[in-house]
Amino acid sequence: MAVRTSLCMFPKLLKLNVLRRGRTHHHQIYMITYMLCLVSLLQCFCFASSRSVPGYTVIDEAMHTNIRVHSIREDQLEPNILSSRQKRQGVTTTPQSMIIDEDQGHLYYNSSYYQGQSTHYIDLEREPSFTVIPHKALSESHLTAAVVNLPFVFPFYGHNVTKAYIATGGFIYLGTFFHEYISANQYVAPLMGNFDPSINDSAIIRYANNGTAFTVEWSGVHVQHNIEVGSFTFQATLLNDGRIVFAYKRVPVSPLAIHGGNGHKVTVGVSDAYYVDKYLEGSSVIQRYIYRYHVIELDEQLVEDNTAFVLTPLKTCNQLSQSCKTCLGSPLPTFQCGWCNTLSVCSSGFDRNRQDWTDSGCNNEKHSDVSDCSSGVSAGGVIGILIGILVLIAIIALVLWLGYSYTHPTSNSGLFLIEFRHFFKKDSRHNMSNEDRHAVSISGDIHDNVEANGSAEKSGDVSLHVCDTPTATLSATAAANNYPEDPDVKPISADAPSVVQA
Repeated sequence: MAVRTSLCMFPKLLKLNVLRRGRTHHHQIYMITYMLCLVSLLQCFCFASSRSVPGYTVIDEAMHTNIRVHSIREDQLEPNILSSRQKRQGVTTTPQSMIIDEDQGHLYYNSSYYQGQSTHYIDLEREPSFTVIPHKALSESHLTAAVVNLPFVFPFYGHNVTKAYIATGGFIYLGTFFHEYISANQYVAPLMGNFDPSINDSAIIRYANNGTAFTVEWSGVHVQHNIEVGSFTFQATLLNDGRIVFAYKRVPVSPLAIHGGNGHKVTVGVSDAYYVDKYLEGSSVIQRYIYRYHVIELDEQLVEDNTAFVLTPLKTCNQLSQSCKTCLGSPLPTFQCGWCNTLSVCSSGFDRNRQDWTDSGCNNEKHSDVSDCSSGVSAGGVIGILIGILVLIAIIALVLWLGYSYTHPTSNSGLFLIEFRHFFKKDSRHNMSNEDRHAVSISGDIHDNVEANGSAEKSGDVSLHVCDTPTATLSATAAANNYPEDPDVKPISADAPSVVQA
């Protein structure tokens, strides 16, 4: 705080220093001085505001070293967004069936209030179906949180959550990453306050589950700055269908009487937020802005012994992301859903995936009517379909051309196919060994002679030409070519005629 105080005092020191040097242009000097003072006061105010949210530490989990939380906006959205989509739940004439009303018709939960009943409170000591795990480290800490894996996928504001951070301050944090200001948003708070379990040995924080319900209990905890009011015992239960139950066993005073202490607020309700990340220039560090897009604050005056709240989730747009027709086919009465082809996502534009939604231009591209789904094919899908069609056409055309060329060998296509085959035959001969090439040559010569003799027979002029080479010459030729002599071959007499008439 000393640093901020010196900044606030800097304009006054500057003013005194300038006045000592003379009164020339004092009006301009006064103007500059007051502007600097205004800026410094704003800095002091921002610092004081940031300290209104206490800092939490986490047990047994590595922190994100490359993510720096730049600011947390609790009561406003991004710049240029006018409405803050939040609503306090007040007392109604029929508290047993309170319906949460919000700006712009956005409904995420219905709430019900129960008074004078203990059926929602789970006696973890006597309930055999629950596996109970006391958390010793949390029970001996203050402003601390510990992460646990949920026994099921829990739908929170339509998003699937698999882990939870149990905080000593009477709430569960359901954000995707841990930061020290977890009490600002993305919480499930049966009774958020400045509770300190380490004050007395009998205080204990424990959690339990039976496969379909996950319960966290703060038992016998005291408010650090107001110990004399007594201990509190209450629970929060997450059910696998998305319902949330706040049950209170012992509340010695109204929550309105325990405000304050380390800047900790007292809250009963739920909240969710989205992140906007920006890389610092020339660095791998991410500046993260956290915007709360919705909060439900239940009436603290209704929190008494043997009371309970039950929050029942309503269908949200992001739960309809199976297809465009699923998204827009059955409109939700409380949301204006839109389908984004680029992401293949259904959304109202305000959920945890808002940065992807805006960066992909979904606000301008989205479909809002089911009639648009027939043409709702992404650019990548269109290109893939066109390529598939072209490949299929090319294969069919090739098969038809081969069939025509084979059945019409004298056509241009047939002749081209024959030349194509001869080209590959020549190429295959070029790659043959010498022995294979010689064998093919002899076979080819024999084949040519047979064809020639056959043509002669057909023309009626048949004659047998016999080589009159002496036997010795044949033997020498055979030896020169490494051919073995055939003992059955009889030498031809020199007196024999060289031509035999048939």
